[in-house]
Amino acid sequence: MKLVTVKAELSSSSARMKRIPLWNKIFVCLVLINFLSGCAAPKVKIEVVEPAKYYKATQLKNIAVYDFSGKEGRAFSRQIEAALVNIRIKGKSFFNVIEREKLKMLKGELNQSHDFYFDESKAAEVGKMIGAQGIYVGKVLNASVSSKTYQEDRRKCKQRDENKKCIAYQNYKVTCYSKNAYFKVTPKLIKVETGEIVYARNISKKKAVKSCNNRLPSHAELLSELKNKVISEFVKDVAPHTGYSTLELIDDTKGLQPDQKKLFEQGINFANEKRMDRACALWKKIRAEGTETAAILYNLGVCVENDGDFNNALKLYKNADSLLTKSNPLINKALTSTREKIKKQRELARQL
Repeated sequence: MKLVTVKAELSSSSARMKRIPLWNKIFVCLVLINFLSGCAAPKVKIEVVEPAKYYKATQLKNIAVYDFSGKEGRAFSRQIEAALVNIRIKGKSFFNVIEREKLKMLKGELNQSHDFYFDESKAAEVGKMIGAQGIYVGKVLNASVSSKTYQEDRRKCKQRDENKKCIAYQNYKVTCYSKNAYFKVTPKLIKVETGEIVYARNISKKKAVKSCNNRLPSHAELLSELKNKVISEFVKDVAPHTGYSTLELIDDTKGLQPDQKKLFEQGINFANEKRMDRACALWKKIRAEGTETAAILYNLGVCVENDGDFNNALKLYKNADSLLTKSNPLINKALTSTREKIKKQRELARQL
């Protein structure tokens, strides 16, 4: 249906529109909205290994984790240790975490009341004795959940008329509950050879929940959630980690022959079904025929970026941009993000 026809039908007299059933009106509006806006192009989630935020922490591969001090410190240090053990890059463990049993044996030989968190030289001494390059110490500064009971005002219908319309209300109060959870820790990484602190941060997370009729999470559940968030941030600080970005494909068929348009649209359909292998093969076929449009080059850039080839992706994005007479926000975003990824990959190479 042509837009002018739709407009003509929608501009009929108000009397005529009143005779159209409500659901028919809604349907006409939905058709018009879909006609004007079209369907959104599919998006591709790009996975990439990103470098750690703290370079020096990545250079100490043989590490140990000493018991953290503070409330729940010992238990949390074991979670830190498990997180470090489970970091794998290209199928291999990134750190060699020394067995805790070796630390336990030494603890019996040393002054058990000594707090290694406050004495980096002593911690470094322990690290040398067990053959570690670095040793993690730390302190849990806060692990708390506070609860509060309060009331909120409500009202309900007290009386209705013959048409069931409420004509009188009754005010009442309900009892509600709230919890505020807070977790804060200061992990430190000490370079055994020099006693230097190469990583130290205060990491804190908090969460507030409330409810007047549903069960609230327990204290333990709230603290567990916060601890997991702290560990996730900690891992990004000290080790390479998986990151994600999202790029939207371009579905413009301008400049394509009818048979090429069909192939291009088939590729978009495959991309919608998360079959980028088939989508990319179809777009490559169009380019092999000697046809290059901004949409083809850009989408192929997304294809090679999805395969981890950021340098060639950047070349394709630049080629796509060169065909434009005005800037395209999707291509602008791809150019910026890909340059940043290339920069991060150089940093990642230094850390591996």
